[in-house]
Amino acid sequence: MKAFYGTSKEILKKMMVFGLISLLAFSCGKSDKGGDNNNQAQSPFQFLNQGQTAQVSQLYQQLPCQSGRMPEITLGLAGGAQGNAISGNLTPNIVGGSPIGTYIGVNYQMGAVMVITQMSNGGQQQSGFNVTLSLCREVNQYNPNDYIIHEQIVNSGTTQFQLPYAVLGQSLQCPSHPVYQGSVIFNVPNLGNVQYDFAPQQGCQ
Repeated sequence: MKAFYGTSKEILKKMMVFGLISLLAFSCGKSDKGGDNNNQAQSPFQFLNQGQTAQVSQLYQQLPCQSGRMPEITLGLAGGAQGNAISGNLTPNIVGGSPIGTYIGVNYQMGAVMVITQMSNGGQQQSGFNVTLSLCREVNQYNPNDYIIHEQIVNSGTTQFQLPYAVLGQSLQCPSHPVYQGSVIFNVPNLGNVQYDFAPQQGCQ
């Protein structure tokens, strides 16, 4: 009965080859998995140009979050606008195509920012909208160690988001157009429905 198979050099060589194969397999699997998470794998700024990205970054600086800002979440809204208004259920299925219009709404009291990107699948034909939400973590006033609104709830995949309405405007003063009026509603366990109302960024009306 042999105590081992091959020389020590052969064993070391086999271990190195096996380790390399395992590393490659792990890397490939990780990449494929990441591509399936629509609302988290996509960059929230992927549809914005340089000026619009700078506009959002400046808003973040103007709206500091006492308990930190959550990672952005991007949701899709299929269908076109009714005049200059949109509404409907927001889903994790991001709308593809090319951006043809960007609109920003702000909730100064809550430090929230909403970026709506109108998408086209050719020319000026609408294919839908992508809605990116940037929210502050909200602390339970009765228990400072407990967050009542945080990324585990917002990005759970089971939280249902609604856009009851958003009225889209026009502006020549800023890189993005304003959301004149708008609101987003989602459900938080032990709290019920939470509604964020949005208005134009100051100076971009």
